[in-house]
Amino acid sequence: MDRLPVFGRSPTESEFGRLFSGISFEMVRCMRAAPKGSDTGIIRILHASTDIDSAAAELGQMAAFMERMGFAVKRERGLCDWPSADVLVLGTDERRLTDLGGVLDVLVYRIGLVQGWDVLLYGTSNKVTTKIQAPERPLCAGPAFGLAGICMLHGHIRMRDDVRFWQGFFAHMAVEVETWLDRILCTSEGSLNEKICRIERKIVDAGLYGQDAKMFLAAAHLVRSSRNAFVHSQRNVPAEEMRRRADKVDKLLREFSRIATMCGRADLLPRQDTHVANRHELIKCLTRIALFARRWVAEASRIRQLMI
Repeated sequence: MDRLPVFGRSPTESEFGRLFSGISFEMVRCMRAAPKGSDTGIIRILHASTDIDSAAAELGQMAAFMERMGFAVKRERGLCDWPSADVLVLGTDERRLTDLGGVLDVLVYRIGLVQGWDVLLYGTSNKVTTKIQAPERPLCAGPAFGLAGICMLHGHIRMRDDVRFWQGFFAHMAVEVETWLDRILCTSEGSLNEKICRIERKIVDAGLYGQDAKMFLAAAHLVRSSRNAFVHSQRNVPAEEMRRRADKVDKLLREFSRIATMCGRADLLPRQDTHVANRHELIKCLTRIALFARRWVAEASRIRQLMI
């Protein structure tokens, strides 16, 4: 490789058509008056399957669970605003296993899901298996996946409001990005901020600086700031300091949004304003950017000019 990878590359129309040929979609929208201090007012379940009708009873179990949790449930067939989904239920048969990675890749990255928690993978005829390693491995099941789906939803509801989970997740994503930077820089010395600055100099010196580099650098700083804001949000941190860190995240998200828009990549941004008022939608946006940043630096580690 002698050029930088594309940051947040979208599949072409033909690639999307090939990956999702024979897959049908439905969205299960669950809405309630959320408890005070909670972001669980709406949960959107995206169901994609090569045999969507055979799963009606299992989806019915999941819908009944959500109703018992106080949600009003509405099901819609078709490709219903799928990037807004909060969890994914994906059904596949053995013939489609070769495309499974690509299908998961598009849906997980584009939506901004935590794959090990927000995704249920089921086989339409037998229990499906995957070589994906923990903690990225989705929950796996067979055709009778209703109880597994309920477990996923229960975990999602609890996780969404649990700051301890997000502390760990964004710390993990920062470590992932930093690990690949260490490989390129051939050293683990220095802070993440210093390493981001050093990789920028390496890219410039290699004559590779351009739009994709700008987007990665903005994303990497955003991942670092998100980690700091979440991990350092424990007790005994003054309210003013917490606000300062939150403002830093917001500032860096706006900067990433500006660069992405300038580079013609507004599809990576929140669907409305670049300032996201809803906490869960903000976390999904940060997750999406972190996933693309990790992938980009992993792919960039194979470029000869950067390894010199």
